[in-house]
Amino acid sequence: MSLNFWAKLMFNSYIMLQNILNLEGVTVLSKEEQKTINGSGTCYALLGRAGDGHPMGLEAASYQEVQAALAANGGGSWCCDSCGRATWLAPRPGGGYWLS
Repeated sequence: MSLNFWAKLMFNSYIMLQNILNLEGVTVLSKEEQKTINGSGTCYALLGRAGDGHPMGLEAASYQEVQAALAANGGGSWCCDSCGRATWLAPRPGGGYWLS
């Protein structure tokens, strides 16, 4: 490859690095904010409905566990920190949720 190609590649890489280092308006997220985005605590998944209409799902300890179950099942609904808005869950006395 020509010297001109390498010079352009190095220049473009330098410009890209400068752009990354000089980001304006960037907010650094706290650990708690990251947990809110990534999901933390107990997660729930609705994997489908049985022939009689009863929900089939699981309560999981992590976002990754729920995603693995959904992948194995071929899809479904899930929530971690937004479960209060999930229409397929009902609040459980004492905390947590039931599949409904």
